[in-house]
Amino acid sequence: MKAIYTAIEDRKIGIFESPTGTGKSLSIICSAIKWLKDHRNRAELGTQQPKVDKEEDGELDWLEIEKVKKFRKKRKRDDTDDVNAEIRKLMKLSQNPESKENEAEAEFLLADLDSDYDDDDGEGQEFVEKIFYASRTHSQLSQFVKEIRKSPFKDSVTVAPIASRATLCVNPKVKKLSTVSQMNESCKQLNKNQGCEFKTKKGLSLLSHRMNNTLMDIEDTVKFGNENKCCPFYGAREALPTVDVCVLPYNLLVVPSARESCGINLKNSVVIIDEAHNLAGAIESCYSVGVTLNALTEAYKQLNAYKAKFSARLNPENLMFVKQLLAVLIGLGKDLKRVNNSEQKIVTVREILNDAKLDNINLFELLKYMTKSLIAHKVKGFADKVANTPKVIVKPKENALKEMLTKNGKKKNYKIEAEPEPEIDAKKKIPNFQLGALVQVEIFLAVLITPGADLRIIKNANDGKAQMKVFLLNPASIFAEISKDARSVLLAGGTMKPYQTLKDQLFAEVSSEKLSWFNCEHVISDSQMNALVLQRGPTNERFIFNHSNKDNFAMKQDLGRALVDIVQTVPSGVVVFFASYKQETMFYEMFKKSGFLQQIENVKTLFREPKETAGVAPLLEKYEMSVRVRGAILFAVVGGKVSEGINFSDGLCRAVIMIGVPYPDIKSAEIKLRMDTLNSKRPGGGQMLYTGLCMRAVNQCVGRAIRHRDDSSLILFCDVRYSEPRVRDHLPDWIKTRLTSYDNFDTAKKHMIDFCKKNNY
Repeated sequence: MKAIYTAIEDRKIGIFESPTGTGKSLSIICSAIKWLKDHRNRAELGTQQPKVDKEEDGELDWLEIEKVKKFRKKRKRDDTDDVNAEIRKLMKLSQNPESKENEAEAEFLLADLDSDYDDDDGEGQEFVEKIFYASRTHSQLSQFVKEIRKSPFKDSVTVAPIASRATLCVNPKVKKLSTVSQMNESCKQLNKNQGCEFKTKKGLSLLSHRMNNTLMDIEDTVKFGNENKCCPFYGAREALPTVDVCVLPYNLLVVPSARESCGINLKNSVVIIDEAHNLAGAIESCYSVGVTLNALTEAYKQLNAYKAKFSARLNPENLMFVKQLLAVLIGLGKDLKRVNNSEQKIVTVREILNDAKLDNINLFELLKYMTKSLIAHKVKGFADKVANTPKVIVKPKENALKEMLTKNGKKKNYKIEAEPEPEIDAKKKIPNFQLGALVQVEIFLAVLITPGADLRIIKNANDGKAQMKVFLLNPASIFAEISKDARSVLLAGGTMKPYQTLKDQLFAEVSSEKLSWFNCEHVISDSQMNALVLQRGPTNERFIFNHSNKDNFAMKQDLGRALVDIVQTVPSGVVVFFASYKQETMFYEMFKKSGFLQQIENVKTLFREPKETAGVAPLLEKYEMSVRVRGAILFAVVGGKVSEGINFSDGLCRAVIMIGVPYPDIKSAEIKLRMDTLNSKRPGGGQMLYTGLCMRAVNQCVGRAIRHRDDSSLILFCDVRYSEPRVRDHLPDWIKTRLTSYDNFDTAKKHMIDFCKKNNY
């Protein structure tokens, strides 16, 4: 606790490794909140004046002040502007002779730029310094708030939970939609049109007041929203500037546009990131998005048809942006068409903009327009309506000039040329883009032009399907923005090793003096956990589950014999982690043919991890029941659904078994480029990253066991490489110090039997 307090006080980045069951959450809460209260008390007493950034000549940093002003935007647009926009739409409809048809299509029209799209730079509430707590799942965020309720600060701390609409929305019409993207689209459309009945000034004020006076988690917020008919999604954002603690998922913290959208200001606040071993991967996944040639083609067809239908009713500014967007789709599409089958190219953002001839288009302004106008969603709605019509031919409208020239039947001898319009035939099979093809393009562009991000684009064409994918080469470039704004950033987790990999991925741009490392020993005794490396199986086959041995049938058979012996020795639950779903399937089928599967099932009920998230909860429930009845064994996958965040305490896991060393695919273009980049900065840095990514996944898997101070379990590594220093040294200290390597299976089995007896299994 003292180390956490000191790290915050000294404005450092703290890395804290504390195994599960050591009181990590409560230590973080008490230390951080104590510092926040002390800091505010000192400021009030005048012993510590708030810092003001200054330039070298002593003048106020006007750029920072302007940035803060721009950041504090009102979240609700002026009602008068909305009314005026609606009046203009109605006037356009009334002037058009086909008003009935147009009235039905009004929802697809783009509003005028001078009304709905103007930014409101008005001052918002003063944003007080606070604690931002981020974790991977909403359940972990709710658990953190429950821990605050156990602390001495339970009656003096306020919390705002920031989350997605899928978690916080209480509008039944929006909530019933199947995907988050559909919920987002529906909510935005509601607020653009007639408004959501749950988003009222009175309701938001009521919920904001409650949050600033009562400790609330996500469940409390949703319950209050349902009971009082107010919106938790916007209500939490209303309360955010003045609460003490904000809890939020990773993605809302690490993406600058998401922070701005939520009204998050990290300036001089404390950022705590729990389960931080996930952080680099979470940042990378937020900036990993692709778009296919099919999606670009479909987006172009839909937008071109939309333009043909509505061009006469769009003002010049809207029409200009629509034409720019069409040019972007054409440019990216042509660039992808040039990629040969089986070819793969990696380029920079600048190179792809040059290749697609887009360097003369301001993509920042275009994306801003797309976001505010909702054009991608309007085009999708229009395309869906056309697709559901038996057969629709979109014909060119007579423009205003032509109507004037032909008025009263007196046609002048002027040549009026119309752009040829595409025919949209419902019988023609259209690819299924659930998000909408143009929405996919918008997401791709948003990531592509992220300021300050070290991005690369992979272009390839496999089986004739051309695509380009953006990926983040260096997560440190994104993390640097967070650490620059915040007073202090604390990264906490049960297993933070390998440290060098973490430093390379996140702290490459941070000086060593600003980093503070702290490791907490596990609270269990040596008798409660034993870690064994099984170098050989019962018939003395050497275990090396690498690519060279993929066809070694004798070794695989010996693994089957070893698993049979282990389930006969270890009672209750056993969890086995394979390197991939492919490997798990291969071993399952082989065990089934060889009879080992039947021998295992004679002792324990066997379960297999599903690929679908929806199947995990029912599986774990059945697994727990079987453990209590006759014992169970679970075949799981490294990096799968149960390798993180699942609590296999006590009898649910008396042994966790790792099959092989799950190195990432060395042929991956992303992995190779990251390794080459690190090797250019430091000899051996690439190999360190390669091993580190692997061992980080291993540490998460074995961390499913030993969940509290009275828990006990065996950890078994089935591969000789775990006895090698280059692998072993990346294990957490509390495992490494208890690790014994066995070259004889029978000796290892006797050790397992003794361990079970000592722990009264």
